[in-house]
Amino acid sequence: MPLIPKPVEEWYKEFSKQEKIWIAIALAVAIILAATTLSWPLIDPKHEVPSSAREFNPTAYKEIANNFSSIYNGKLVPPNTDIYIAAQQYFWSISTLVLKKGVDYRFHLGSLDVIHGFTIVGNGTVYSIMVMPGMEYVFTMNFKNAGTYYVICSEYCGYGHGSMRMVIEVVA
Repeated sequence: MPLIPKPVEEWYKEFSKQEKIWIAIALAVAIILAATTLSWPLIDPKHEVPSSAREFNPTAYKEIANNFSSIYNGKLVPPNTDIYIAAQQYFWSISTLVLKKGVDYRFHLGSLDVIHGFTIVGNGTVYSIMVMPGMEYVFTMNFKNAGTYYVICSEYCGYGHGSMRMVIEVVA
């Protein structure tokens, strides 16, 4: 079929009923998306992106994360204690975090080698952040429900990626 330009008169015809319906649906969806995006901080003010991101020395950060792990792995982390976690192929620097329900904890995340994804799932909570190598990310998290949460690496980091797991136990 050859491409023949339409006469100018055809471009200025009234919209059909179907075209008007689709235009109305598209506008409604755009308004809903804009309203949701702009009001989300009011709906869920604690669900934040990292409050800071900065470069770090991998050797020094690994030492801080390992010291934290040696003290608190499997033990209750007291309130007002910063949590340091280092990601490295194919493990987290700590395997089990025990946290208190309803307490704000400040997490420090850093990758020592490749891109990792820090994703918390379970008990109605989902939180995910991409952790770039050489960067420390800081965010605050408050677990409202007691229970077991799982941390998985959600960015493919190599052949051992599937076994990169951590457990967060939240106690009352």
